[in-house]
Amino acid sequence: MLADIKYLSYPTRRGNEVESPGQSYGGVSGLQVGPVRLPDNNTYISYGLNPSANNSLIECVYELDEGEQVARVFWEMGDGGNDTYEWSPGTIGRATGKLEGMVELDRDDGSLELTKLSYDLSNTYSCGVDLTSGTTMSSDKEEVIIIDTSASSTHTSHNHNCIYTASYESPAVFPEPTLSAGMFSSELNRFYEEVPSSKWFKIKHTNDSVTYTYQNVSFKIDQNTPEDIVFKLRLGVTKSDGQYISLFGYISNSSSWSEHGCPDVRGGDNTDVLYFPGSSAVCRGGRQDSTRATVVCKKGYEHEGDVRIVVMLCNGTSLTWRPQEGRTATPEDLVCVTTNGGGGTESGSPSLTVPSLTLLGIALLTFCRL
Repeated sequence: MLADIKYLSYPTRRGNEVESPGQSYGGVSGLQVGPVRLPDNNTYISYGLNPSANNSLIECVYELDEGEQVARVFWEMGDGGNDTYEWSPGTIGRATGKLEGMVELDRDDGSLELTKLSYDLSNTYSCGVDLTSGTTMSSDKEEVIIIDTSASSTHTSHNHNCIYTASYESPAVFPEPTLSAGMFSSELNRFYEEVPSSKWFKIKHTNDSVTYTYQNVSFKIDQNTPEDIVFKLRLGVTKSDGQYISLFGYISNSSSWSEHGCPDVRGGDNTDVLYFPGSSAVCRGGRQDSTRATVVCKKGYEHEGDVRIVVMLCNGTSLTWRPQEGRTATPEDLVCVTTNGGGGTESGSPSLTVPSLTLLGIALLTFCRL
């Protein structure tokens, strides 16, 4: 007895374009077929999972008018008509070509359930429906991807002096994966700076899976880098129609990448500015909170007047320099003039009067902002 089976379907979208059913042959009918789909909104079949109705089922979606009956559901993989499967209500299915021995023949709904997985079953599929009235309709071909990811990926990185350096090796992936990595800005919705294509190396394995790798690629973070920058890596597979299937993602950042500091102190023409700690520079420019800036006369110059040294502290909240407690002088108060050979002063040849470290009471280092 022929079954009266009705599957309700809804248009599916690829981008902004609504896919339409395939062509119909025969009399007037409400029959609509396609597109073929994976259950539960799956986007691919996983090679690493066991074949099952949840993982390796391809559904033939069709819609009938009341009273119409299905005589046959038929499938074709690829082109040429050699790899087929067909099913009629109340009978055992039949498979040919590459689908023979790979399909569950005892289903009662005409769906194509793969019981074994191989790379060559990653292909295009279409299904069609014959009605008892003689009407026939087929769906458009749809690509069904079988993805295999074997082994694990490795990612190493280090962040020093506002330079982020990373290395990566992807797992072996079939089909060939699509990868991108670099400094990403959500506000720009794009990579601000990527790992260049010349740094990616491709390894093709004997089973046609592919590994990609890059080594020691560095990125500099400075005042021009977007504020929301993160390092982002993404791996996926791109179908022939351009649809990207995401498989893996990695994000890394550092609080130092967004740190702003007090702008560097501007001394006079004849003064030097010394910072403690010396490694107080920050990635976005300036010096970090509590950095001490000491303004002294350059070598070959000496102070004129009562101010011989100016010490200031960076206030990380206001990002401004304030005189150290107990001192009121500012860089403008320090006047440095040249020293003559007899110990007097004149405007001309330089010499040095620089306070010793003991006098300053500080250790002067060089700071690079992180």
